[in-house]
Amino acid sequence: MDKEKLKKLLINAFFPERCELCGKVIYPYLQICDECENGSFYIRNEICHFCGVEKEYCVCKKKKNSYSGICAPFYYEGGAKKAILNLKFRKKTQYAKNLAGYMAECVEKNYPDVSFDYITFVPMTKRQIKERGFNQSELFAEGLYDLLLVPVKSCLVKVFETKQQHTLKESLRKGNVLGAFDVDKSVDLEGKTILLCDDIQTTGSTLNECAKMLKLAGAKEVYCVTAAITKKRVDKKQ
Repeated sequence: MDKEKLKKLLINAFFPERCELCGKVIYPYLQICDECENGSFYIRNEICHFCGVEKEYCVCKKKKNSYSGICAPFYYEGGAKKAILNLKFRKKTQYAKNLAGYMAECVEKNYPDVSFDYITFVPMTKRQIKERGFNQSELFAEGLYDLLLVPVKSCLVKVFETKQQHTLKESLRKGNVLGAFDVDKSVDLEGKTILLCDDIQTTGSTLNECAKMLKLAGAKEVYCVTAAITKKRVDKKQ
C-alpha cells in the first residue's frame, strides 16, 4: 500500500467517510452507501415537466403553472429526506453542496436546450434567516453556480411571514403564500430566463407564486429545480 492510501486510511480511522446523503459511515473512497445507491427515492425515468414526478405516476393533468418546468433528482424520502433534514434542522450545511451536485445533473438532463441568465432562489424573511442561520435554497443556488456556471441573483424578497407550508392542508397552501413575495427592483429581469431553486416541492404553490412575480417583472421564462419532490402526488394514484 502506498503512502497516500495509508495516510487516507489513518485519517479515516479518526474522521470516517460518511454517505453524502444519509450520513452513514462508509468505506474510504466511496461517496454513498449501498442503501442510498440502490434506494427507490431516485427520480430516474422520464418526468412530467408540469409536476416533476415520473410520467408513470403523474396525476397532475398538465395543470398550467407560472413556471415552464420543474425537476428534482429525488422523491422526499430515504437518504434524500435525511440529507435535507440534516441541512435544515441540524445545520449541517455540507449537505447543501452534496444535494446541489444531484440537482445540477438533473437540470442538465431535463433542460438540455435551455440557456439560463440567472439562478435565483426562494427567499426567506430576515427573522427566518436569523433563526436558522442561513437560507438553504440560497445555498443550493450557490452550489448550482459552482457546477453550472450561471450567475446567482437574489431576485426575490419575502415581504411578510407565512405559516410553514407543510403544516397546512393542500387546499390552504396557495392562499398562504399569495402576495408573500416581491421582486428586487434593482435586478433587471426583462427577457431573462431564470432557474429558480428550492429545497422541496409539495404542491408547487410557493414556486408558482415566486415564478409569477418573476414573470410579472419581465422574465421570459422560469424553470424550477428542487432537491426533492414529495411523493404525495404519486401516492394519490395508489
